[in-house]
Amino acid sequence: MESYQSPKKITAYEAIFAAQRIAFSPFVFQSTRALLSLGILKLVEDAKDEGISAAEIASQLELSEYGVKVLLDMALSASLVWQIKENKHFVLDKVGHFLLNDKMTQANFNFTADVNYIGLDKLTESIQTGSPAG
Repeated sequence: MESYQSPKKITAYEAIFAAQRIAFSPFVFQSTRALLSLGILKLVEDAKDEGISAAEIASQLELSEYGVKVLLDMALSASLVWQIKENKHFVLDKVGHFLLNDKMTQANFNFTADVNYIGLDKLTESIQTGSPAG
């Protein structure tokens, strides 16, 4: 088979990082979905540059602080938010901004969540049988 593109020149570290990103992508997707639907990312956006603590978010949304912290940890790893070291407040990062404000990103995210996510579990079966499944 003829190759039309050379392999990327990346380090082993970059390759393992990319592989780990793929391995954890369903967690990131579902956490992001929760952050959006629960209003957590919107509160972080509204806090502007001062940021907001997990405790404040939990209180305002009547959620457990533990649950909010779990989601914010995932948000940190996905570059949706960043954290101010001095006061542990969370601030919206660029990726989070586009998830909240870019119409095309919102449409694609919602299409994946509402139409494709569960059915993708049957992709292998669909390829093997040559017919839609899931």
